[in-house]
Amino acid sequence: MLLDATPRKLADAAVHWAAQQLLGENLPDKVGVCRLAWEEETERVLMKWLQDNPKQGSAGLVGGKQKNKNKGLPLHEQAMKAMCYVLMHAAGTEECPISEEGWVKWQQLAAHQSCKRFQNWVLLEALDQDKKDRLVAKQDTDGVWWVAAWSGHTQERVVGPAAVVPTEELPALLAHGSYRRHTASIQKKGLVRG
Repeated sequence: MLLDATPRKLADAAVHWAAQQLLGENLPDKVGVCRLAWEEETERVLMKWLQDNPKQGSAGLVGGKQKNKNKGLPLHEQAMKAMCYVLMHAAGTEECPISEEGWVKWQQLAAHQSCKRFQNWVLLEALDQDKKDRLVAKQDTDGVWWVAAWSGHTQERVVGPAAVVPTEELPALLAHGSYRRHTASIQKKGLVRG
């Protein structure tokens, strides 16, 4: 089922209907049919941290003026683009290692050349305001925070944080949304990585 030309509210309704049919659940604020046990706790901890660490100054940048091709965008959107770039394309170095599942330690992401110009609160605000759900964060049992991009990785060995599901366990109905401009390519070539 291709929802490329479907209005956002109708596409959301279709996904919610599929969730109800497949899982017997109503997921009012979700854009997918999966629910991860740690999502609510992660959001709670992140929101508490944001409240406990108010913005320090108005610029949100470390150092003086920075040259930036995304200059006209709001600061949190510039930070989101920087984090996505690192997680999808630039991580995998000694300074910023990435796991096969796409996880990078928060501190290493924040210290990366593309992200270090932003104060920590700006990066967290960008993560919190991610309307496209491009990134996901988790805390491990040692209290270390990790962040990953759901998809879009160009690193050869990185598949992203989603679990690989065996073919025999795939659901009968799977919905995928995309932009109209990509429809012809998807129909011709299928989904192509990167």
